[in-house]
Amino acid sequence: MAQPPTASPLALQVTDLRAKLPHGFGKREILRGLNLELEAGQTLGLLGPNGSGKSTLMRHLAGLLRPHGGQVLILGGHAHQPESLTRAAYLPEDSPFPDDLNGLQALGLLASLRGRRDKAALLAAMERAGLGSHPKTKLGRYSRGMLRRFGLAQAFLFEPELVLLDEPSAGLDAPGLTLLQDWIQEHQARGGSLVLASHVVSELASLTDRLAVLMDGQIVCEGPTLEILGAPDKHSIEVHGMDADLEEKLGTWLGEQGAQGVKILPALRDAIDIYHGARSGDGR
Repeated sequence: MAQPPTASPLALQVTDLRAKLPHGFGKREILRGLNLELEAGQTLGLLGPNGSGKSTLMRHLAGLLRPHGGQVLILGGHAHQPESLTRAAYLPEDSPFPDDLNGLQALGLLASLRGRRDKAALLAAMERAGLGSHPKTKLGRYSRGMLRRFGLAQAFLFEPELVLLDEPSAGLDAPGLTLLQDWIQEHQARGGSLVLASHVVSELASLTDRLAVLMDGQIVCEGPTLEILGAPDKHSIEVHGMDADLEEKLGTWLGEQGAQGVKILPALRDAIDIYHGARSGDGR
């Protein structure tokens, strides 16, 4: 029997978590004695191949699934208890929102589950997500990108203490990715806690403090994000204003110093920079 939660500074505490396939799909364990902790105010990244258990873990953290064994605490309380859930927000990988509600209705329903009914805040969130002109459009008519931005709006609405994001950048265009980064960074600046499951290594490197790597239902590696993602035998140098002659000399000098596999490649412009250039007539 799980022990009652005690006061804890941890944003989440997972102890010996075990989860099996749903009834009728066999007895294989998806999560096999998983242990994980996150201090309040930190951002945790989850990385792993398809089928490793990331989404199953996220559903347990969100209180949508009950463990077959072990215990899941968020913000000091059991993950499935209403007292905990009203302090947290969750965006799954696939849209769970009802198609027959319009954006404002769905956002209002989700807000009411947290005991909040501030219509002005709902409209402001829709506007920031780029959906201000579609408050009465049914979600079933939203594009995938619109649904993802709507999901972000509900996840960060009313500044929850803990935010759980499962592959949030999937389906987002460049402005949507900027919005995602802005919301996460503002949440971090407020001292909020966050769990980010993603396949995008650059996203995890720039937005998370710690990283847990899942393989076959277990955490096989955990620690500071850059220590895990960094390649100790490779270095990246960003240089501005280098002509071809200097590039050749730099490559030669690096080789003389013992560097191996030297490749000097042009930096890539990000999509937003390309869009800005196209609008100004500079399509380079």
